[in-house]
Amino acid sequence: MNEGGGFIRFENGAGLQIESFWASHQRDELQIELFGTEAGAQLRPLTLYRTVGNAPQDITVNLPDGPKPWDHIAGHFIDCILDGISCQAPLRHGLIVQEMMEALLESAQTGKEVQLH
Repeated sequence: MNEGGGFIRFENGAGLQIESFWASHQRDELQIELFGTEAGAQLRPLTLYRTVGNAPQDITVNLPDGPKPWDHIAGHFIDCILDGISCQAPLRHGLIVQEMMEALLESAQTGKEVQLH
């Protein structure tokens, strides 16, 4: 099994933990989990976690069926091309993500934190 992971700390104190596994002999899935000081969430099933009055709450959110995410992405791309609207995912964002991934590799090789500016 090939695996990798790392932790990215942002200037505002937020953190992003990344884990990736290939050939891990488990079901295919994409799981996103968010952890915050006021609440947390997971993507599948879409569930919110929080504490109210010292009592934990797990809130499962059932979204109505609607257009698939790809439909929104494709529609936005078409709007950018035909109507000249600003792209919500500009190329520079992809470059920033690539720089973070390369910094994780460098950190793994050197055993030291890599700072990006």
